[in-house]
Amino acid sequence: MKRTLAAIVLGMLFFTGLANAMNVDTFAARWTGTEEVKIRTASYVGGIGEGFMWANAYLKLQGAKPLYCIPDDINMAEKEYMDALLKTVKEKIRITDRGDAKAMKELDESQVGVMLLFSLQAEYPCK
Repeated sequence: MKRTLAAIVLGMLFFTGLANAMNVDTFAARWTGTEEVKIRTASYVGGIGEGFMWANAYLKLQGAKPLYCIPDDINMAEKEYMDALLKTVKEKIRITDRGDAKAMKELDESQVGVMLLFSLQAEYPCK
């Protein structure tokens, strides 16, 4: 069962292109857009975050290792998911923006959902 869930989660993360997933390049363009576009973008990211929260809850119920471990005193909402994602994207841009066109292209094509998961895992590792 645990392997099945892991396969489903990974499939959702890496094959989201079939469902109009947003990549980092599109995210960056939208984040510099109008206020309405920013609100929609933040809502999109918040929805992904909520999906990860439910996946985590399921994994915990099954006795499996969660994707990430948020302390009990932190309430995650759209703003916190956006903050985590923006922090990671900015850091990745800083690291890859050294004239390496291939690395920047790979970053631009990265899926926002995958980047958010990496952000949450880095920010809230399980001990």
